[in-house]
Amino acid sequence: MYRPFMAVESQVQQLNRCGLQTDMRTPWILEREGYYSVVNGYKDPFLDKEAGKRTHEDRYLTGTSFNDLYALFVFDRNLRFLLFRMTTLSEAILKTICSYEFTKENADEKNPYLNIANYAETGKAHDKAVLLIPKLEKIISLNRNPRFPDRKEYLRHCLEEYEGEVPLWVLCNDLTIGQIYWFFQAQGSVVRGNIARSFTALYKDSHRHGEEIASIQLDKIYRRIKDFRNICAHDE
Repeated sequence: MYRPFMAVESQVQQLNRCGLQTDMRTPWILEREGYYSVVNGYKDPFLDKEAGKRTHEDRYLTGTSFNDLYALFVFDRNLRFLLFRMTTLSEAILKTICSYEFTKENADEKNPYLNIANYAETGKAHDKAVLLIPKLEKIISLNRNPRFPDRKEYLRHCLEEYEGEVPLWVLCNDLTIGQIYWFFQAQGSVVRGNIARSFTALYKDSHRHGEEIASIQLDKIYRRIKDFRNICAHDE
């Protein structure tokens, strides 16, 4: 086997054979965090590369302890927590502004986000809308089905009490950051411009010297926010 099963005690012995100092707390950490997550994820800065070439296996720099690896692991986790908190806030802002501006532009229509005519008419943005609408339709269809085990109460309530109408600001609660970013990309120039102006107003309200934020800037910003948010959410 490429990676055979190894008991925690054997994992500690393996670390010792590679020159890594351990203590009584090492097994406790390995049982809770996992060998792969801590060791394989954070060993590189502590490896003796030359010794590793000679022995064809990992060798650690003299004086390195398992606690050094674990400290780096904890630091990275805390950094992810910090980034995740802020990207979660930015996700909420995008959902709020998109649902507000899109619905304002299509206020007299039931579930306007299911109508391709309410998105960009041509180009890549239109193509994204064509692919996005079936995703939104599926969410509504599943939550209309009483046998669907993961129905959201807030969606079920709208579907049953308001004759199938689900406001976008309600639906947004069930969308991922990738989906709401996709939704933003699929908008026509009018809605995209209104969204950008809303972000500009928010930015000026919270910064002494606010700047104009164009829709193309928002696109680039949220592309990166989406990627970092998913990295943090999946503990990568």
